[in-house]
Amino acid sequence: RRPAAALLEARGRPTRRRPVVILPGMTSTALEVWRGVDCYAGQHRRRLWSSAGMVRAFAMDPQCLQKHLALNGTTWDDAADIAVRASTGPSGADAFGPLNLWGELLQNLAMLGYDERSVRLLGFDWRLAPRRLEERDGFFTQLRREIELLKELAGGEKVVLASHSLGGTHALHFFGWVDARSPGWVEQHVAAFVPVGGTFLGSAKALAYPVSGEMTDTLGLWPMLGPALEAHGGLGRAAVATMTRSWSSVPALLPRGGAAFWNATHAGDFVSFEAPGADVVE
Repeated sequence: RRPAAALLEARGRPTRRRPVVILPGMTSTALEVWRGVDCYAGQHRRRLWSSAGMVRAFAMDPQCLQKHLALNGTTWDDAADIAVRASTGPSGADAFGPLNLWGELLQNLAMLGYDERSVRLLGFDWRLAPRRLEERDGFFTQLRREIELLKELAGGEKVVLASHSLGGTHALHFFGWVDARSPGWVEQHVAAFVPVGGTFLGSAKALAYPVSGEMTDTLGLWPMLGPALEAHGGLGRAAVATMTRSWSSVPALLPRGGAAFWNATHAGDFVSFEAPGADVVE
């Protein structure tokens, strides 16, 4: 039974609703090909990430998939002749396999009377660092205008900003960005910030991306699917490591804060490395 049903039964339909803006996390927003080469040539707006086609590409043409997911390893810009962008709207975070991070929340909000005038999901290219998101896509500018619009449509009600994982980190950058340009804007427009699993001290998992290339757990793949894809022509860990090193968002996810926050067990050690196993060395 959904929580909204119990709330409606206990209190009735709410007469006052704060607008909600959702910032998804890393890998939970679909990516689309706007300009592609090789297997994606002429495939305008074909889903590159979070689709059945992604799984087929993992198994059948992993090099082509890697080429389109990677950024320029030197500039962190788009790779030559390739443009990949985030899908927009709630459909950009539709459930795929075990990944259903926002579907339940949106359904519960709909039961409480929310619609497109009062809830927005703002997907972003999770491969980019906050500064590049604004420089290339105008993401912070867009987020500001979405919040201002929802507040206006709600008769002046401030907005609740919900986020997951990397979306929480980007939200903090947004707060600093917008208040530097319009002091007091956050206080005037945001009623609450609700980060779910925010990576404010980084993520230990992210350290594995550029080092060993292990990220099947982060992608939400079934326990057996990741190794199966690697063994059957999918992206091996060396290729994943190379690809993720081109994403400017990864440094924003690396652990920070030192042993005081991460409860290091070895004197003076924060991060330790062991010799890789046979499944890692290619």
